[in-house]
Amino acid sequence: NWTPIGNITYNSQYKPADASKVFSGVFNGNDKVISNLKVESTVGGADTQANVGLFGITGEGAVIKDLTLTNVNIKTDGRNVGAIAGFAYKATLKNITVNGNIQIEGGNNVAGIAGMTRYYDMSATDITVSGDNGSAIVGNNIVGGIFAEIAPNGSEQKFDGLNVENVAVTGVGGVGGIVGLLT
Repeated sequence: NWTPIGNITYNSQYKPADASKVFSGVFNGNDKVISNLKVESTVGGADTQANVGLFGITGEGAVIKDLTLTNVNIKTDGRNVGAIAGFAYKATLKNITVNGNIQIEGGNNVAGIAGMTRYYDMSATDITVSGDNGSAIVGNNIVGGIFAEIAPNGSEQKFDGLNVENVAVTGVGGVGGIVGLLT
């Protein structure tokens, strides 16, 4: 059962409560594969189980690149849930693939790559979520194949080469194949 890197809470302005504890480095996957990522955290409710994924929250200057996650199983009742990051705060994501048996289940802001990106500069290029038959991304509100919520609100966000294949994306409201909520 994986504990997300940089898994901390954030304040009412959606900034990390303690920015020194988020992941702000460069994670170069060197085209390697991480297999069978499993995160189960269903005790405590949405507020205590926020920011779930390989990384909990990425900080300013974070770069995650050249990485494949194969067979992802995340189950939580929390919010901000994604295979790569629960909350992609000022991050660069490049050349990332999530494939195989994908089972991601969460509360609100649930996605194949990152649950929350709102209000902050970020870049995502060459991102693919491609599941085996039966793969699913499930949440309550704001659910997407790659990102759950994108709300730039004056920030600069760049996206290119986003692909989703063979993954059921379901929820109650704000649901989309690539993005659940774009404002």
